[in-house]
Amino acid sequence: MHRPLAWLVLCVALSKAKDVGERGFLLVATSLTLERLSTYEARAKTGEIDRYDDLGAVLRDICRTSFRARLIVDTPKEAAKAERFLPCEQISVAPLEVDEHRRLEVAPLDIEHRRLKIDIKLRFFKVDAILKGLDYAFPGGTLYIDNDVAIRRDGVDGLFAMFDAMRKEKKAVGLQIAHNCVPKLHETKVPKSFCERNGGVMFLGDAKKSREILERWSAEIRAHPSKDGHDQMSLRTVLFDFQDDLYDLHPVVQRRGHSASGKSPNPCKRVDTSEGPTRPYLWHDHHVQRLVFARRPRHQGQDTVCGFVP
Repeated sequence: MHRPLAWLVLCVALSKAKDVGERGFLLVATSLTLERLSTYEARAKTGEIDRYDDLGAVLRDICRTSFRARLIVDTPKEAAKAERFLPCEQISVAPLEVDEHRRLEVAPLDIEHRRLKIDIKLRFFKVDAILKGLDYAFPGGTLYIDNDVAIRRDGVDGLFAMFDAMRKEKKAVGLQIAHNCVPKLHETKVPKSFCERNGGVMFLGDAKKSREILERWSAEIRAHPSKDGHDQMSLRTVLFDFQDDLYDLHPVVQRRGHSASGKSPNPCKRVDTSEGPTRPYLWHDHHVQRLVFARRPRHQGQDTVCGFVP
């Protein structure tokens, strides 16, 4: 790990450097995700909230920042549909337009449950869509985030400053080490000392090198999909070969989930940095779970939870 407690100092020092170009977000959406987004728009007029709509919530976070976003969907028809429901002009849409066979093929595997097959196909779509997003990469760096991520709006500048720290270390991609280093179902020939990374938040700083990594990831997930349908196993295999290009993100970047007991993980718990304790920049948990957390007595009546709009 690259001295995580020192990264904020690097960001401050590099903030005065010459402009490196616009930075922005990258997201992907399936047809079901878009259905929920349209439902959210319809209900928003009456003050109702679709608690299962992850995408609508994160798009509204982005619209309250100064950054733009690209949204990759499956087909041109879905792109046209998505454009009707986008909450602001900062977000643009593009279709994946990948050959049907490549998009839906499933590598030979003894899969007993239809649900698992669907999960694997969705992972194929996710990786290919992120790769497509590099066609629209922001010159200063592109931050991919899953739909179920909330953004602490008052910390977004500090979040994007991570690109400065990555550039200083001459790294192409930045990911966070997973809380579970190597799940039992994900064991491969890669040494156990090399942990999985969470693929739900990815800083793509060098578009050319990022494309190389994602192309390898797309091929690896098809050749060796995990038995539980997740994509971290294939990502770990690829990243092991690209360790010189990998930047391990500071824990302050995201907090995954929440604890019913009130113990860590908790989006309100500050993380030690060289600048002092700082709240996480991203809260990685489904919208419905964030709303449950926000209904706790200590948060009731508040518009935000520790800076996050749940």
